[in-house]
Amino acid sequence: MNLAIVKKTIVGSLALGLFGLATSAQALMLSISPASQVRMPGDLVSVDILASDLGVAVIGDFDFDIGYDSAALSFSSYSLGAGLGAPGALGDCIDPFSDSVDCSQGDFGGAVNLAQFSYLSSAALDALQGDPLVLATLNFVVDVLAPGDFTTITFDTVWALGNGLGFTPVPYDGTSNGIIRNVPLPATAFLMLAGLAAMRSQRRR
Repeated sequence: MNLAIVKKTIVGSLALGLFGLATSAQALMLSISPASQVRMPGDLVSVDILASDLGVAVIGDFDFDIGYDSAALSFSSYSLGAGLGAPGALGDCIDPFSDSVDCSQGDFGGAVNLAQFSYLSSAALDALQGDPLVLATLNFVVDVLAPGDFTTITFDTVWALGNGLGFTPVPYDGTSNGIIRNVPLPATAFLMLAGLAAMRSQRRR
């Protein structure tokens, strides 16, 4: 085989491999932010549903089930981000004259369905969407979470992620969850000991 052809083949293979690595490194991710937070019973928990590393992709529709432990958390409310345009006033996924429609089905006790479809063009969506893109915000209240325990908010199911009117799926590389922790036991014990020490010093005075 001609040496020049062999060199071209090797260089071409390396270029394709590097392109594949670059593409996978920039693959879109779905995540819950913050990834970790400390909360106690009675506290409000607010998390954002994010799409990051969009590259040239625009998101025009999504449909997610976000899971949570209903024994630890109570669902409070949700709001959609501005990246797909303002939802119509009619709601119920039926207003074709708005920028987008809110098709969310809400809380099912342990899972919250979030869904939105945009009627905007790719150019209009691109102008609205930053990176990371906040798709929605969820609010919960901590009911039961013992010191040292944790609970998670997860992507249970990704039913759809697409570019809207083009009806083309947008590929994503994976998802990451959010963790809510109570104060670890050692820290709780330290605070109790510090309080007892302060009380004793006041008594001595």
